[in-house]
Amino acid sequence: AQPQAQTTAVSLPAHTNGLGDVLFPDRFTVDPGIETQPLTVRQKFGGYAREQLGLSPFLAAGVSGAISQGLDSDPQYGQGWEAYGKRVGAILIEGESVAILREGFFPSILHQDPRFYRKGSGGLVNRAVYAATRTLITRQDSGKRAFNFSSILASGGAAGLTLAYYPDRSQNTTQVFETFASNVGGIAITNVFRE
Repeated sequence: AQPQAQTTAVSLPAHTNGLGDVLFPDRFTVDPGIETQPLTVRQKFGGYAREQLGLSPFLAAGVSGAISQGLDSDPQYGQGWEAYGKRVGAILIEGESVAILREGFFPSILHQDPRFYRKGSGGLVNRAVYAATRTLITRQDSGKRAFNFSSILASGGAAGLTLAYYPDRSQNTTQVFETFASNVGGIAITNVFRE
């Protein structure tokens, strides 16, 4: 009898990106050729938690808050350090809302895989288009391709939650839809960088 070839199947990928892994952990990217197993609910939420332990959410919120302060968007916050802190806090809440809904909550309920599977080959434009479309296309836990309800519902849910913590006078239906579009665009851009 011939020995069977062994393949290594991983639940959460061992994807690392060197020093950047300390600052910007990426637990939901799967490199080409890696065989995976479906994630449990615990692994989906655990992967989300590990990704948020890096500095990237805080750095991104800090930069976004500074830009918002400089442009005086949401003027109800005013100016100064207190206003800057409120802006950064609101940005962090929104980002974390999208992340936990997209990587933990909706994938668990809908049995979808929150991981990004890198294409890893082809031209730059081809790979960028592939990565951006993963906002709309994902895998079920079974491995079958499916519409990415988790990503879309997470973007919408987080946009709706902004009504609870942004200044009342700065929120209306149009701005909620703009936030939804911004969330979807942010996921697409993140995927392009992952690719």
